Amino acid sequence: SSAPPATVDKEAGLTAPVARTRVPPAYPAEARDAKVQGVVVVEAEIDAAGRVVDARILQSPATSLANAALEAI
Repeated sequence: SSAPPATVDKEAGLTAPVARTRVPPAYPAEARDAKVQGVVVVEAEIDAAGRVVDARILQSPATSLANAALEAI
């Protein structure tokens, strides 16, 4: 599946971020035991150096999956 388009201010010379590395989130035992699955949508603010400076969950089927996603970024 493809990610939604990033918000970019082209007039300010900003370009969409590109992941340098991908860290798969750990699947929490609690979620695995409960057979919880689904997509976690995260909104992240990236600084000029490419670091995540703020992230928040927009959608998640379970708190444990949301926490795992935030830990991965």
